[in-house]
Amino acid sequence: MSLLTLSAEQAARAVALTRAPGAEAPSRQDPFDILSRYLPTETITLFAAAMAGVASLPKAVPAWGHGRQGWVMYATFAVLTPVLFLALSYIKQREAEIEAGQAPQPFRPHPWPPIASCIAFLVWALSIQGVVNDPQVLKEWGGLIAFSALSVSTVLSLIDRVLGLKRP
Repeated sequence: MSLLTLSAEQAARAVALTRAPGAEAPSRQDPFDILSRYLPTETITLFAAAMAGVASLPKAVPAWGHGRQGWVMYATFAVLTPVLFLALSYIKQREAEIEAGQAPQPFRPHPWPPIASCIAFLVWALSIQGVVNDPQVLKEWGGLIAFSALSVSTVLSLIDRVLGLKRP
């Protein structure tokens, strides 16, 4: 699921707090939701494109080719993921308030979705070529990285139920 979808849900949740009693939003069920709920597709896509671009940098800039560029990009996009989520949530909340004809409410997103999105990014981004450059590490740990991405995504979605976060 994308950060845009998660931020729209956050906005709907904020507007729903001031919705008239009895006016419930329709719920939808998606069988892949438990796996993809916190997968930050925007930052994963941008990260994959950035890593492809960085792969050509050692040829253009020899000082850049020390094997750290993948980790620098990894850390940059890990920070960018919750920042992007919070920015999109703020924008979506304001749009939802305007559509509902409500006065602007304080922006108080639940802390779990940006944290979960960041954790999902950290795990899923390891599977993109260029982050882990050591072939021996990839040979020994590649399967574990793939399994971790699937299992962590599932656990992150299940934590929603523990925290009582209902979909708007």
